[in-house]
Amino acid sequence: MMKNKISCYVCLFASFVVTSISIQTAMDGMNGESPSAWIHIFEFFVAIFFVVLALYFKYRSLRDKDKQL
Repeated sequence: MMKNKISCYVCLFASFVVTSISIQTAMDGMNGESPSAWIHIFEFFVAIFFVVLALYFKYRSLRDKDKQL
């Protein structure tokens, strides 16, 4: 049960890191560089993947807690 809860928070943290990297690379466009759209699209889907994976681990954690009762 604790493993699923930790995995949930790790996935949410990874999603935060990917999102912050995406924002940071988007700010590079303010310096006159053209931002790559495909990189931002890829980072978006990676962040969504981590959020969905976190929801899955949260579901498993809650399901395991219900089994203990």
